[in-house]
Amino acid sequence: MLPPAPLVTDTDTARALVARLADEPGEVAAALYLDPKWRLCGRRRFPGAAGAVGVQGRALVEHGLAVRARYVILAHNHPSGNPEPSDQDIAITRRLADALQLIDMPLADHLIVTRDAITSMRERGWV
Repeated sequence: MLPPAPLVTDTDTARALVARLADEPGEVAAALYLDPKWRLCGRRRFPGAAGAVGVQGRALVEHGLAVRARYVILAHNHPSGNPEPSDQDIAITRRLADALQLIDMPLADHLIVTRDAITSMRERGWV
């Protein structure tokens, strides 16, 4: 019997689920998909390019619908070690949050992951 899916109702739990992104040598993103009771119901990784995260809105939405997600948490790493969101990070977050809101699958947070820190864009007021 499989253990129950993790309940992701706080930032610390989300941080623990994406902490391994800090070990990636290049930028990579991940999405955690949560059901209506905030249980993890799916994950997806998105490869990045040099200095940029390649999260495509369409792929994010399609996978969320496939796993019947109600909420999404995004995360991506900054191999540079700087946990501060860039202007591009903030712009992409707002664009993806708007797209997800249209299908009633709100973006719950976007985390920036480094070896020494994980920054929550929700806690900063950007989600």
